[in-house]
Amino acid sequence: MHPLYKKINISIKQFYLIFSLLINLNYWRTLILTHKCTKRSIKMSLEESKTVPRRVLTEVFSQGKTGLIDEIFHNDFTSHTTSGKVKGTEGMKTTISMNRGAFKDPRFTIEDQVAEGDKVATRYTWSGTHIGEFMGAAPTGKQVTFTGIVIYRIADGKVIESWDQFDALGMMQQLGLVSIPE
Repeated sequence: MHPLYKKINISIKQFYLIFSLLINLNYWRTLILTHKCTKRSIKMSLEESKTVPRRVLTEVFSQGKTGLIDEIFHNDFTSHTTSGKVKGTEGMKTTISMNRGAFKDPRFTIEDQVAEGDKVATRYTWSGTHIGEFMGAAPTGKQVTFTGIVIYRIADGKVIESWDQFDALGMMQQLGLVSIPE
């Protein structure tokens, strides 16, 4: 046995046990303190990141404030939708303009939002009145309501990418453009 161990009267096994406990306690203390600080900052930034999609749906889509697109969307923005891809801020401006020309009084109601990392998932209900040509269909004057989910990826406080899935079949049925066989 080493003279140091004899002096403090512990075995090598006991020394390693005590040493391991001290290392583990320090590890857990650091982890807990880091987690508490990180959890607070992540929670704050996640809450802040939810405001970007809210602005997209309420101010840009619902209110038609296309002037905000350059402020809210990244230049390299890409949207993946059931009807294809939209690229860049100019592509988004065209999409908003087409949708607002086809539907008056469009309204997004945000039902739920969940944020994690750089993504925000939003479940919504959309409603509007069909007043202009939409996907080749003449105006019907019908009120349409459907639900959907969109996931936004946020970078530098702006939307850089989105994935949108909505009840397109339900929308087409309400417009009288398709029917489901019984």
